[in-house]
Amino acid sequence: MTVFELSKIELENLNYPIRKTRKYTLGIYSSLDKTYEVLQEFVAEEEPYMKYIMGYIVEERVFDASYWDNVIISTYTYTKDGILNDGCVWTNENDPGGLNPFYGRPKEKIRFKLGDIVEVCQGGESELHIIHHTPTSTEEFEKRCKARWEKEGDSPENGTWLDSTDDCYMAYSIGIGDTHGHPEAPYVFAPTKKVPSKIKRKLQGKLLEQIITSGHHVQISELPFAKDSKVLDEVLSNWEKLVKPKIYKEKKWVYEDIKCLVVYNDADTIKLQLGFSEKQAKRFDRFYEKCKRLMKERKKEV
Repeated sequence: MTVFELSKIELENLNYPIRKTRKYTLGIYSSLDKTYEVLQEFVAEEEPYMKYIMGYIVEERVFDASYWDNVIISTYTYTKDGILNDGCVWTNENDPGGLNPFYGRPKEKIRFKLGDIVEVCQGGESELHIIHHTPTSTEEFEKRCKARWEKEGDSPENGTWLDSTDDCYMAYSIGIGDTHGHPEAPYVFAPTKKVPSKIKRKLQGKLLEQIITSGHHVQISELPFAKDSKVLDEVLSNWEKLVKPKIYKEKKWVYEDIKCLVVYNDADTIKLQLGFSEKQAKRFDRFYEKCKRLMKERKKEV
């Protein structure tokens, strides 16, 4: 037997890009339908305080289980208006220690796309991210995953090497270097309020920066902001931070980003891909030369 725990996710502050959250349990119910019914009552009561609410979460748990064994069977999240955001069934009550197999998500249930700005609500925070990759669709699963495993003779008994935690997005947050994460679908929300233009450009710049740095196979021209001069300035600012002495010396992983740019990318190709202005191209050349110099210095040290 399982029960459904309903909780409210409350915002401690209202300013983007990161907002601290608190989770308050509102009740435990016998079915998802009953939980949803009670949720609508809470939504109506909370209307005057709506701006301080991120949303609601329903977690299905095994009844009569110890704290340590009380794993989450399924998760459903709802917007602050009480509308279903997303959900995932992780495991089942007969095998709570395992994970369900994942065969892809139906295309119509993939709510976001490359370049969308979202809010990821996990671990006591709600932080803005930009989508790089969506969950594997059922069509992709059949064409790429399943076909490859069968061709290689590596197909598992249940037909998939993926599990329910692979029902996730890949997204970047604002920060230095590779800031990507893989939030599962239920924890990814549309922003609950308007995202300031400055923050939006920072996220868009982060995506473009990492597409180039990490060598992601993405058609940059498909992104509507790819030629925005202010977004391209953000890309350059992000890269320039990598070679600042304090950051380069203190954060050892920065060298790998620089190495990816110099070893696997050609400066002229990067400038062509991003369509820099003459001024931006000169700025990039200065950065790129500094990267090459730092790499030579690192080789001497080794």
